[in-house]
Amino acid sequence: MDSRRCLVSTDGWQASQHVSSLVGWGRYLFEGALAVALPGMTALLIVNLGFGVMSRAAPSLNMLRVGCPITVVFGVCDRVARLPAVQASFISLFANALDFVGALFGGT
Repeated sequence: MDSRRCLVSTDGWQASQHVSSLVGWGRYLFEGALAVALPGMTALLIVNLGFGVMSRAAPSLNMLRVGCPITVVFGVCDRVARLPAVQASFISLFANALDFVGALFGGT
């Protein structure tokens, strides 16, 4: 398939339609990335807020020595627990991406 022939067009309307669909796809891609990343980021934010309260209550506790390993372990456990939901979302995003690229290059 010759992508130059499929994407570059002398017709201004068709070229603007391709650009509009690319911009729309960028919006969809950003929404999908937020849907995949936001639950894990929220969970780690809550853990860090808990460490902030702990360090305020017990300042002698070294948060770098205690907090960093706990945050890493919690992050890994959170990723393992959320993997099925993220996997389903990622598969849906990837299928939509393949459909979009096929439609952009003139496929079915």
